[in-house]
Amino acid sequence: MTDLLYRFVPMGATAAPDPRRLWLDVGNRFGPGLIDHHQPDGPDRCTAALVLEQEATILAQAQALPAGEPLEIVTHRQPDLDAITATYFVESLLHGTLSRPAADRWAAAVCAVDRGHTRLEPDRPITPYAVFLACLELARQDADPDPAQPDGTSLAAVRAGQRFVAWVVGQLAAGVGLDQLGARLAAEPAWAAPLDLVRADQGRYRRDLARAERLTVALPRATGEGGERVPGLWIAAPESLLFKAWARGDRAGAEDPRGFVFTAVELSPTRVILSVAPGLGLWLNGLGEALEAAETAQRRRLGRPRRGEPRPGYAGPDPWYDGRSPLHGYTIVDAPHGGTLLAPAQVRAVFAQWLAGASPN
Repeated sequence: MTDLLYRFVPMGATAAPDPRRLWLDVGNRFGPGLIDHHQPDGPDRCTAALVLEQEATILAQAQALPAGEPLEIVTHRQPDLDAITATYFVESLLHGTLSRPAADRWAAAVCAVDRGHTRLEPDRPITPYAVFLACLELARQDADPDPAQPDGTSLAAVRAGQRFVAWVVGQLAAGVGLDQLGARLAAEPAWAAPLDLVRADQGRYRRDLARAERLTVALPRATGEGGERVPGLWIAAPESLLFKAWARGDRAGAEDPRGFVFTAVELSPTRVILSVAPGLGLWLNGLGEALEAAETAQRRRLGRPRRGEPRPGYAGPDPWYDGRSPLHGYTIVDAPHGGTLLAPAQVRAVFAQWLAGASPN
């Protein structure tokens, strides 16, 4: 069995081929040892699915290492469901314990989440995605914030997430359907703590909703044929861990069977994520470019340019991510991983200007 080391890098980091390293869900390249989908010419599948497709290549990379030399798995800080599932699949491949086709079924579910299908129904709050995020949050809370080990929290999240994914894949291998996992989780004492966290999070969402700004926005159709008015929310520092998922399932609050279609979440003064629910034919194409232009101008005014090589597919390093990956289809816009210098009010102004030009009624 090949020994493994984990290293965590910022989202958007660019990778170079190295036989000693396997990059997962980060790196902006796809090829042997480089499994990412965020670049413009990337695959339209999530990293977890790509790992399964690249089984032979991964095994060959591990076998080609000199005796005793570990394989370094590189993924992004604050790893998510896709990244962690990918690491679980890699470790299972190398141990010879991967359960197929259960892994394929779970990979398909992970790809749906990575596209943004995270809707939580108020009367059915227990889903694998919700419980997974709760497991990560509990691991983060328990992790030792040792300044000498800055990646300790990310590694704790990987291990907690892998334990959950192992349980899910085991259930699927035993014949449990994906639509039955919520009920299985609700009845499983081993997951009592994350289940309690999810249920409490529903109450936090209600408090968030009471102070969030409600808005109706006319978003453009991806076909270019006009636009559509949809309900949305804009909020700063939500208390809820699963705010966007609750919002998308909140038909009553949105007074719309689609829930809140658009969300803008100011996670911090330097990070804003804007997104539209997938599968509705609506997108945010052009918004990321507009925000990146405003970011560049702001940095020029302040004398704080970004340094380094351009991110593949972009004009500069560490840009606003505009969702141009085929998997995301311009349904999400995220701030630079190093933080934006645009104040939230400036982000809102750029959004309003983009709407005026991109969203015919």
